[in-house]
This record gives sequence, C-alpha cells and structure tokens, in this order.
Amino acid sequence: MKICSGKGNAMKDKQKEKELFGLFGEMDLEELNKAAEGLKEECDLENLKALALENGLDPEDVADYVAGDTKQLAMLRQAALGRIKVQEEQTEIPRTAAGIIYGMARAMTTDPEACRAFMKKGSRIDKVWSELEKRARDGKQGSVGVACGTDRDLKEIILKVVTG
Repeated sequence: MKICSGKGNAMKDKQKEKELFGLFGEMDLEELNKAAEGLKEECDLENLKALALENGLDPEDVADYVAGDTKQLAMLRQAALGRIKVQEEQTEIPRTAAGIIYGMARAMTTDPEACRAFMKKGSRIDKVWSELEKRARDGKQGSVGVACGTDRDLKEIILKVVTG
C-alpha cells in the first residue's frame, strides 16, 4: 500500500475566476476518474482535492477514494450532480428561475440517460434559460409569454438543450 503525504504541486492558483473547469478542463466521467487515478497514483492529494472541487464533488468523496473505500472517485449520478452544482454556483440566471431549473436538473439525475447528458462536454444548463426566454417571446400573446407549463415540459426542454 502506498502512503501519501498529501503534498503536491497545487495548480489552484492557475484557476481562472468564473470559468467552469478552468483548472483541469472539462471531462466526461471516464476522463474524470482517470485523472483522479493518476493523481492518486502520484500521491498528489492536493490536486486530487482540487479536481474534486472543480467537479462539484465532496471532500468526503476524495477521502473515501484515497482510503480505498471506493474504486473510483465518482459514479455517474454523483458526477452529474457535481456538474450541476458547479454550473449553478456560477449561473447568471435570475435566482428564482435558477432554483427551479437547477432543482429540476437535480431531480432528473435519477435517470442515467439524463446523467449522461449532463456529463456530456459542452452541456450547459444555463442555456435552458435562453431557450425558455425564446419560447416565451415566440408564444407571446399580448404582454404575456409562456415558455412551458408543466414539469414534464421543463424536463424535455432541459434534455433538449443540454444534449444540443
């Protein structure tokens, strides 16, 4: 068993403010776990923690992974929830709408297909707001425009937008 000191050459200082995945880059699930495996092998716990943070994963996930309690840093749903979390933290969608959109996205992670869509490179939930605004403008009658009426409508819009 390899004993790690927890020291590494942290790349945190290189991370750009307000840029998603500015430190390690955007990764799908397989790439995320491979990067974590490499950092664990190098005993670079500081960057392993930074990788997890950048991907919205909890420090406990890193501790479990390093201790050998889990075989990989993240499973599909866990990674998708992390992806949603980091996007929500940097969203520019108005607060009330963001709560609804991101809340629905989190609820959708019980579906593996939705999780894969959220983990797809370039998938951005903020694009949902633009689509909702467009639909409201297109469907406007008088001074009122409705973009979607039900949770099912919103789910369909989210999947359509994030899968491109």
